[in-house]
Amino acid sequence: MQVPKIILTAAAFAGFCLAGAQQQPSDTNPPAPTNTPALLRATIRSEGGQGQITSPRAYLSSGTNQLAFLVPAGFGLDESDPQKIVLTRPGLCRLTVRMSGPIPDGGLQASVCRQNLLSEHPGAKVREEFALPGANRIGPALDIAFVTSAGLPRAGRFVYIPFRMGIVEFSCETSPDKFDESLPHLNYIMVTLRSSDEQGKIESTPLADKL
Repeated sequence: MQVPKIILTAAAFAGFCLAGAQQQPSDTNPPAPTNTPALLRATIRSEGGQGQITSPRAYLSSGTNQLAFLVPAGFGLDESDPQKIVLTRPGLCRLTVRMSGPIPDGGLQASVCRQNLLSEHPGAKVREEFALPGANRIGPALDIAFVTSAGLPRAGRFVYIPFRMGIVEFSCETSPDKFDESLPHLNYIMVTLRSSDEQGKIESTPLADKL
């Protein structure tokens, strides 16, 4: 099944510049990946090949830094907010990938992530706090219960992973009775997540057509 290519261009995220970055002394050296995102770019396209299942893969780029993950089956792209990547499956859940902010000098701290999350969801209760991996990195994760401004009860899992482009938040929001059913789709993103190396290259995540 062919998935149309979708491109989103977001406004620049301020504050992700490397302090004191030095210029290369010679233009004969290849340009190094940059932590200074001129813009956030997201594309979704079909990928496959011989012996592989053709699957939609999402790419997020900030300068020469890239993230990529396979899109769970049945999810569509919601383009209503260009500041974040939102995948929705009606009647089930919403999956969001967005920039959370720059990495602090002291490193990523779970307490700061918790404080920021609770400030965005006043009155929310933390049900569980732990850590989850993604793209050979690990970061804090929180399960919360909260009520929307419309009075609807919601459940969510929020995962924070540090990358060269900054802290990236991966989240799943749904109704409390759909929480357990929704989590495998967020896990699918985290398991297939890849990040670019120091040269800006990123490996593929093919699915074999035979198990």
